Formats: sequence, structure tokens, C-alpha cells
Amino acid sequence: MDYSMMLVLDLIVEGEGTRDGLQTRTGYTDRQVRRLINELRKEGYPIVNFGDGRGYFITNDSNEFDSWKRMFLSRAYDEIKTAHIMERSFNND
Repeated sequence: MDYSMMLVLDLIVEGEGTRDGLQTRTGYTDRQVRRLINELRKEGYPIVNFGDGRGYFITNDSNEFDSWKRMFLSRAYDEIKTAHIMERSFNND
């Protein structure tokens, strides 16, 4: 794990998981922070965010994780659906 990932993970563990807080404390852009969080998730860290103002945090609660997973997958399915619609439109021109 590189320094950037460790820094973001440490801040989340310390409770400084809001997007503004992470950007301010790291100096990284929002996109960079989100990319690092995605990489941490790929390493198995159960980092969740519900868009309710609490910011990113690590959960050990299975119900909380399942709720986040449903939300995450719903977004992914919506993106896939949009890509298919765009593809059909593109191929019909």
C-alpha cells in the first residue's frame, strides 16, 4: 500500500471521512480521494458512505454493509443500463 492510500485510510479511521475533510487534510482533489478509496475497497477495506453527511467510514456491521452494497450495485446497474441505451442509439444512427 502506498503512502497516499495509507494517509486516506488513517484519516477515515480517525473519523475525518468527509469529502471536504479528506481533500483539505490530504491536499488531493475529490477525484483523487475517490480513486484512493476505491483502491482501498479493492484491497478489502469495508469503506462505506451513505451520502448522509457522515462521510466515509469503515463498517463492521453486516446490515450496514449490505445496505451499502445494495446502493453500490444499484448505481452500477444503472450505469450499465445507460451504456446499453446509448449503444443502441449509437448503432441506429
